[in-house]
Amino acid sequence: MKRRSTLLAAALVALPLLAACSSTPSAARVAKDVVETLPVSDEVKDCMFEVIDAADPDDLQNWADGAAENDPTDTEALSAFEAELAACNP
Repeated sequence: MKRRSTLLAAALVALPLLAACSSTPSAARVAKDVVETLPVSDEVKDCMFEVIDAADPDDLQNWADGAAENDPTDTEALSAFEAELAACNP
């Protein structure tokens, strides 16, 4: 389980970096794509998709963009979002 949590955290840390590129898809789309690649059960993935879908897409994008620029408020918000996703995989 530790490996899965580490993989999820690493993937989500990359989210702001991907969002910084102008040709990338939305932060929500990137998050969903990352979840698809995780070695976790479909139940865990479904939970993560629900968390992503419940988040405001504009907020996700703003948090990712702000975290890429080291904005402490956005970094904290993105960390809280990551914690919600991680809670899907106890």
